[in-house]
Amino acid sequence: MASNKNAVTTAVLLCVVLSLTGCTALFGEPATIRCSSETRSDGEAVISGFTATGHDESVYLVVPAIPEQLDRFNVSRIAVYDRSGDLEYDIPVREDSFSMNKMEVSQVSDGEIPFVVNIGEAPQHSWYRVVVYNGSGGTVQTTTGGFNCYSDKSLSP
Repeated sequence: MASNKNAVTTAVLLCVVLSLTGCTALFGEPATIRCSSETRSDGEAVISGFTATGHDESVYLVVPAIPEQLDRFNVSRIAVYDRSGDLEYDIPVREDSFSMNKMEVSQVSDGEIPFVVNIGEAPQHSWYRVVVYNGSGGTVQTTTGGFNCYSDKSLSP
């Protein structure tokens, strides 16, 4: 019976020590995801570049758009291509969807509409070319750049 008490005491002490040392991610706490990105744009300013952000262990590509510019240039879609030129994501842009797009993202300025795509669990590291197309299929803006996202879980052994 004493060995059971010792095992329970040891387990409790281990949990306390691990939680005090910041290792709570081992016990189901959500991972902290950190991202950095850099972009460069050519053309009209319809989108404010793009960035990546983490939420609930997933990484999201965020493309902030300026509503007035979407209307002005009759934007119909935002296409995301990978480094080899393959289409990764095709985001339809319709005015009736603006009101549904209320995700709060710290990288989006007041008045901008965030177009968000889940790109998977961290870690994620990639390079994209984001192209804004008008209703006639013409290119309005091209933004290129890359990002790195990792989580505290992806860094642990």
